Amino acid sequence: MFDAQPNRAFSYSLSFHAGQYRLYMYDHAGGVYSRSYDLHESPLLLLRILCATTFAPASWLGMDDTFDCRLHPVITVDATQYFIIAKCFSSSVIRGQATNVWFVAKSIPAGSDPNNIFVVKDSWVNVERQLSEEQILEALKDVECVLKVKEAWTVQWDGQDDSTSLCRPAAFMSHFQRPCDHRTRRRLILTPAGRPITHAASPLEVVTCLLDLVIAHKRIWLLGILHRDISINNAMMYEEVLLDGTVRVRGLLVDFDYATKVDGSNCTVGPGDRMVSSGTLPFMAVELLRAVNNKPVKHTVAHDLESFVYLLCWIVTFFAGPESRLRKDSTKLAIEGWYTGNDLLAFANNKEGCMVSASHLEDITSYYRVLSACVGMLSELVRCQLYAQCLAHGVKLEKGMWGEWPRGLPLELGGQFDPRGLVLPGRRVRERERVVKRALRVRRRSRFV
Repeated sequence: MFDAQPNRAFSYSLSFHAGQYRLYMYDHAGGVYSRSYDLHESPLLLLRILCATTFAPASWLGMDDTFDCRLHPVITVDATQYFIIAKCFSSSVIRGQATNVWFVAKSIPAGSDPNNIFVVKDSWVNVERQLSEEQILEALKDVECVLKVKEAWTVQWDGQDDSTSLCRPAAFMSHFQRPCDHRTRRRLILTPAGRPITHAASPLEVVTCLLDLVIAHKRIWLLGILHRDISINNAMMYEEVLLDGTVRVRGLLVDFDYATKVDGSNCTVGPGDRMVSSGTLPFMAVELLRAVNNKPVKHTVAHDLESFVYLLCWIVTFFAGPESRLRKDSTKLAIEGWYTGNDLLAFANNKEGCMVSASHLEDITSYYRVLSACVGMLSELVRCQLYAQCLAHGVKLEKGMWGEWPRGLPLELGGQFDPRGLVLPGRRVRERERVVKRALRVRRRSRFV
């Protein structure tokens, strides 16, 4: 219902069983329900509920007055109306941020004028969050290849900020033992309007955009911000018009919902975090996936860099051409184990297995075969990082499983990095090239490729 009606904030429903009925209310903080009532003992109460749902104003039943979904959908931000062109992203969750993203225009027809086309991000933000996405983007306004905030607004309902607490009075929620999220509905007008990175016209364009993203990631990291959610949905591209009128394609890093300060205490992922709030599962670092069942681990820049490698592996495996053309045979792929099922530890083991055996390299589509060497070299670096993590955590390694450790390669790859090259802190370019050559020779001896 929430997916089909993006202008719905909450919903009521009734259930009937064995002569009993309950009233339910669902919103983006979860669901609550009444006690059971007997149909024969409380018929008037049921009649009142039915009359209320039949004759009450639409806003009382959860519909948003600032979002008109009729023939030409219009969404309001403060006092400005925007025409919706197309949906960019829609979250399928009920409890949570429930993010929806649309391409919008101030006037119709939209045309190709970048000053007329924007992105609207509508989400239910947890008010307890220390640093909002709006504040983060404002701090990064001078960084290239990062979204810019044009306008921000808290959606209003009957003269108040639209929040989940309006349907959950404190006196009512005091009867529940479990705490409830307090979320407020926010809308951001963002620019530029990007496209998925998989729309790139060539493999070279994909790599160029990914390089832009890594460089942008380094710059925001140097400003004290860690993104923490590198994934296929957050890697975009856009066309930049230069002063001479020429157009070049650039990468665009989006979605800073999970971003935080580098020294923030909420960088830690630990046991019990079943709803992992530090990334998208298929792209999360192996160490973070294992942290859910083991010792707490602080999310670092090295984990985000590892996610970039998984992002590249995902693109070259699932896409077989420009404009996001998918491969036809998508069964029995090595990286299926990165997202199939619910066991986070299994995801981690499958990722580690791919990096060790390089089995995912065999699934690269013919369109991206030109990037095989690049993907193989980056996978080798991830393998070395995982090897170092195993040693650091005292994990017993099976003999012959990992191959020979490249001499001279540092055990910790998560320090300062050169966006043009590899994750090797404090190494000069000549030393870096020598270490990589050794790693590639070792991989050939181990028959990983």
